[in-house]
Amino acid sequence: MSERMGSIQALTMSRFDETRGKYEESKRQWCRINTEMNTNMNYIMDKLDNITGSRITPRNTNHNCGRPFQTTTHIPISRSGHTFQTNLYPTETQVVQEKIAQNVFPLNGVKHSIILPPSSAAPEFHGKHSESPTQFLIRVQEYAESVHAWDRPTLLNGISQFLRDSALEWYCQLRISNRRPQTWTEFTDLFMAQFNSPIRKAKQEQEWHECRQNENETINEFLIRLRALWTEVKPKETEAELIRHLFCKMRNELIGRIGLTRWASHDDIIIEAQKVEEILYCHNKEQRRAAYMKQIAPQDDTSYHNTRLNNDNINQVAFAQTSKRGEPTKSRTLPLQGIMNDADKHSELCEVIDKKSRLHRQIFVYLLSTDSEERRSRLDQSVIQRQNEDQREIKNIMPPIKREQETSCDQQSKVTTDLDEECDANGF
Repeated sequence: MSERMGSIQALTMSRFDETRGKYEESKRQWCRINTEMNTNMNYIMDKLDNITGSRITPRNTNHNCGRPFQTTTHIPISRSGHTFQTNLYPTETQVVQEKIAQNVFPLNGVKHSIILPPSSAAPEFHGKHSESPTQFLIRVQEYAESVHAWDRPTLLNGISQFLRDSALEWYCQLRISNRRPQTWTEFTDLFMAQFNSPIRKAKQEQEWHECRQNENETINEFLIRLRALWTEVKPKETEAELIRHLFCKMRNELIGRIGLTRWASHDDIIIEAQKVEEILYCHNKEQRRAAYMKQIAPQDDTSYHNTRLNNDNINQVAFAQTSKRGEPTKSRTLPLQGIMNDADKHSELCEVIDKKSRLHRQIFVYLLSTDSEERRSRLDQSVIQRQNEDQREIKNIMPPIKREQETSCDQQSKVTTDLDEECDANGF
């Protein structure tokens, strides 16, 4: 057992010595690589010092190896009880920020900061029928000149960066077949011949023949749309011919008021068309305002009086019909519902009294023609007694009309009478 333990211990010590040797070798290699890296970095920093006249970042000493190295703004992180540099190289974003903030170059004795422009969306062409090859060529030239400051040969060498799908496949086939264009003009000719298909040409021709200025389209908006089609369909025409097309396709109301010939300059036509559009806009605005005022304005006096007279007649007929039926009336001559109900009850009871009075008078007249005075006196007493009973019945059933209700009824009656007199005076 002791021999076996001794052999295991010896094997363990040998493996430990082997592992320690590998570790020491790796440490020496890492220190050598770090030394070479720091030497190269210091050499680059010395070159930058000679160019800019000042050191961008100071040197520091690595306490582990005793050699100088470039410091960074990262905070050291403690791992396994040892503090060491975790990131000797800044990220791409930090490099861009340091270039913007620190790279200063003298120009005529004055230091100027070089600021990188922000990234913008590069134009792309996929080779579809819905894409415009002419607009792509214009956009890619503007992008190359403004963002990268490329000239035409440089743009020709890097044009594949802006091509996608079938367009990129077409360009790769040109390179494989050794037919790659040598100038930008040759490339544009091949590009237009490849991607300006007959289907697209026929569609653009149809759009060109149907192109007219819309009713709510300004002259500037129409000119942009017309020029885009004109560039595609008529690439060899001049500006004078574009002016002729503009006269033929603008609205007729503009042509009749511009007062210029077709040989006028482009700017003069635009200025005159804008003036005419302003005049037409003011005219249409006045027409819309007049139509709106006519719509919301009240009717004339004649129609107003006729309407009012008809309403009065309708109210009177409705009041008479509802009074006969004993229903509450809804006319504008009696606005209060309580007054209307009391007036209906009063008129109904008055009609009952009138009927009974007429009946009594008929009986009384008939009695006058009789010969018996005694019989006539008895009938007179019975009639008087009957009338007294009817009056007491009316007093018990119908509540008395209040003073304010009588006043409101009188006022409404007076208003109706005044309206009738006014209508009679005006001849209605």
